[in-house]
This record gives sequence, C-alpha cells and structure tokens, in this order.
Amino acid sequence: LGCVISTSSIVFAGMDDGRNSTSTASFACNATLWLYCIGFCVTYTGLLGKIWTVKKLLVMKNVKKVIVSTADILKIFISGMSVESMMLTLWTSIDGFEYKRVCIAHDTYGRCSESRGYCSAGNVWSIVGPVAAVHVTAMIYALVLCYQCRNVPDVLAET
Repeated sequence: LGCVISTSSIVFAGMDDGRNSTSTASFACNATLWLYCIGFCVTYTGLLGKIWTVKKLLVMKNVKKVIVSTADILKIFISGMSVESMMLTLWTSIDGFEYKRVCIAHDTYGRCSESRGYCSAGNVWSIVGPVAAVHVTAMIYALVLCYQCRNVPDVLAET
C-alpha cells in the first residue's frame, strides 16, 4: 500500500497549468510531496514494526515471556505518521509549493513565445532537510535492528 501511495505521486508531479488552473497545479505540487512522504512512512513503519517484532521475540534472551500486541505495532505506525504529518502540515501552512510559469523567450513584438512552469517554494530546504533527516534516521534505526537480528536461525526465516 505504501509503495502504491508513494508511486502515485508521479501522477501529480506531471500536472501543470496547461489543462488545469494555477491553483490546481499548486495543489498538485504539494500533493506530490505529501504522497511520496506518506507512502514512504506507510512502507517503512510496516517494515520497522516487523523487524522490531523479530528482535523482541527472538533476540531478547534475558526475558522469560515476551508479548507483542497489535497495539505495540500500531504505536510505531502512529508515531511515524504523526511526525511525518506534523512536518508536512507545518511546512505546507507556512511555505508550501506554488506553481509558477515564467516566460523564457519573446517574439519580435515582445510577446511570450516560450515559457516554463515549475513548482516553487520560498525555502524548499526547510522541508527537504527535516524530511530527509527523519527518513535517514528511520533507515539507520532499521539497519541497526536488522544487524541485531542477523543471527536468527534460518528455520524461522520467512520464504
């Protein structure tokens, strides 16, 4: 599901003001980022929940009884979605993307003969930086969990 959500951002990335209004194109600019980030979060929190469960059940040897409930896994999902949604909501409300079209060539009468449209933001790094930091941190945490679970017997591995 997360990969489908993330990949669907391509549809919005291809929208411009040729067949749509400028406000619709601006919405598409923001939707591209939202869909990618939410899709990543759905995918990654699912994987994190799974490897966290493996570590909890199979690697922790000093505990006699381990119980992992659905609520434990949902906490990982809800935490990830909350952080991702808060970052995106805050950025979209403060800055956000806006679709702009600029003239890049004029004819002999001074009329625009060629233009270029693009998504623009006041400071795009104000969202790319925090999102990249959260995503990389999640990947490093998952990598550490995978390393900790590297000695799980092959008999217990899924095929």
